Amino acid sequence: MDVSQIPPEQLAQMPAGPSPNGEPPNFINPESRSPGATASIVVILSIAMIVLWMRIYSRARISKQLGVDDLFAMIAGAVSAAMSGVAIALLNQGGFGPHTWNVRLTDLLKPHYNYMTFTLNITNFWSSAFAKLSILFFLLRVFPRKVRPTIAYLIYIGAAINGLFYCILTIYTGVVCAPRQSTGGFYPAKCTPAVRLQTGQASAAVNAFLDLYILAISLPTLWALQLPKGKKLGVIAVLCTGILACICSLIVLYYRVHFISLLDFSWDQVLPITVGIWEPLVALITACLPALPALWVAVSRTGFSSIRNMLSFSRRSGTQRSNDSYRLEDHEPSEHSSNKSLNGKENGIRVQSSFQTQYEVVEDQVANPKARPFGSV
Repeated sequence: MDVSQIPPEQLAQMPAGPSPNGEPPNFINPESRSPGATASIVVILSIAMIVLWMRIYSRARISKQLGVDDLFAMIAGAVSAAMSGVAIALLNQGGFGPHTWNVRLTDLLKPHYNYMTFTLNITNFWSSAFAKLSILFFLLRVFPRKVRPTIAYLIYIGAAINGLFYCILTIYTGVVCAPRQSTGGFYPAKCTPAVRLQTGQASAAVNAFLDLYILAISLPTLWALQLPKGKKLGVIAVLCTGILACICSLIVLYYRVHFISLLDFSWDQVLPITVGIWEPLVALITACLPALPALWVAVSRTGFSSIRNMLSFSRRSGTQRSNDSYRLEDHEPSEHSSNKSLNGKENGIRVQSSFQTQYEVVEDQVANPKARPFGSV
């Protein structure tokens, strides 16, 4: 069908696909998966950015040991934020979320739709790549080549596979599937849905492989460290959050292999898109968590020190007030105390005490004028 021959008014009322039940399209308030997907991305992105900030603060201000792994983590954070923003915009512009028969065909024919999907793919590639590089180079800090050469070489191999694969995938995607201005922002003819699906399957497969590869390197080696059992379990528990990234990669791979039907793609693709966004964000969180204990220790020490200082100050203040009260009560003012004080024969404390007594009498007289004659003590 040549959509260029269809009048714009008629084209605006055409759905992107036929309804299986013959129902009329609902373009006004259709059921959509977009709100839930958007909320989940915002929550995980917020956690990832907070944890990333804590990591950089801990490394830069507390341990003062910024390294290459921190640089990769910061790049992964920037690319992940861009990826999440594009995904949220794409999920809420009408092309994804509702059922295909409730999506206007014109929403899929807008040039920015193709540009956004292309940008989402590229940012997803590199957010995953930089998050994995951050984890690998963190492991290299823990197991330097002079100490554990075998582990170091395995890390180098993983980093090389990671970087080389995503470079090739980015170049291939850019050459084959980048939208062209000469075609009005549409994909080239050779970038068929099957080609885009195969690219997504390759990305998901390598993501899952690299996640499992990193776990296979790190967990046995960390378990062999000479650490107290509690600390060892804590370190492994932190890195085991990487299992969540593996699960995300496997879910995306499963959907991209088994759900190849395009009959309801705008509805079916929301879950793999969302989980595909989660995967690099969870990988970034995993990369940042091992650096946080130093921050926790520093904050705990500062907090406990502040509490001790406050308690110490309170005790000193209470002791001082008790001593002052004792001195005031120990010297009862006589009826001539004011004259003696004015003559300089008594200290200033008794002047204040006598003045305070007279002030209380005046205050009482103002409140109860019939209680006693004014001026009597």
